[in-house]
Amino acid sequence: MFAFPFALFLSLLPVVANIFGYDERLGGCWYRGSGQHSIFIWEWVTFYGWIYASILYCAIVIIMVIVKLHLVAKQIDTFDFSSTSRSSSHPPLINKAMISSVVRRVIWYPVLPLAQIFGGINDTCYYVNSYVPYPLKFICAICLSLQGFLNALVFAQDIAVTRTFQAIKLQWWISIVNSYESHYPHKSYNKAIALVKSNDLNYNNADIIKSDMINDDWLRYMLLIKLFSPPKIRPREILSDHLSSINPFGDNEPSVLVDEGQGIKPVHLKDSHQHSSSSYYFKSVNSSEPLIGSSIEPTKRISRISEEIETTLERL
Repeated sequence: MFAFPFALFLSLLPVVANIFGYDERLGGCWYRGSGQHSIFIWEWVTFYGWIYASILYCAIVIIMVIVKLHLVAKQIDTFDFSSTSRSSSHPPLINKAMISSVVRRVIWYPVLPLAQIFGGINDTCYYVNSYVPYPLKFICAICLSLQGFLNALVFAQDIAVTRTFQAIKLQWWISIVNSYESHYPHKSYNKAIALVKSNDLNYNNADIIKSDMINDDWLRYMLLIKLFSPPKIRPREILSDHLSSINPFGDNEPSVLVDEGQGIKPVHLKDSHQHSSSSYYFKSVNSSEPLIGSSIEPTKRISRISEEIETTLERL
């Protein structure tokens, strides 16, 4: 509440005292007559002194926060969660990853004030020795030029900014990556993500992102039936053992194959164990001739069987 008025007051004091102006030694607008004893006091009272005070305050606060977080991390390591895990399936509210994230965010706050230190050291060295070493001048020029960049870094560590970036990234990922993998599964790298509603109180019932784990067998299966047509086989190779995998009964009941012209209604083949509610069936066809040894051309019969197999697999 009082920070801005107090900073404005300190900035207006040199203006009222006619201290600000063009400094010939520095070649720019600064405290006029820098290097003199009175001007040096003005610089420290209205500028450098408060910068060092703020840096010292930030350093003390950051050290206290890091020590506190370190103690909390040690308590988490020594705490026995085995007793609490029986009554609750929620993970601990604080973990090492969260602590590391907080520490990384906190240590950026004093970066901007630290960039001002070398300016004060430069003026102090000139006031005492009437000479400033070139390395100190070089470091001072770099730090003063990096103030805008360092301010952007600190701003980028804010949790509101990071969440906004994550939301934009999530929107792009879903619209581009998920859409591409859904249309081209044979070219995907399984990078699609799915939003899952979390009921965990530790995440405040927020939407969390979980990787969409795609089963490799399922992916190979989909690639096979989408990219390749059923293989062509000769009539003498169409034996019961080749088609036994389609019949869920195995050896318990015979396979039922229906040809055109038989006038047989659709036959539903259900699992004898009755653990699955899915049914396997062939389309009703009309044929008065048996499957093998009939007068129908073998190529047409094979093509028909391939269509039946493909239709059945697509309905699984």
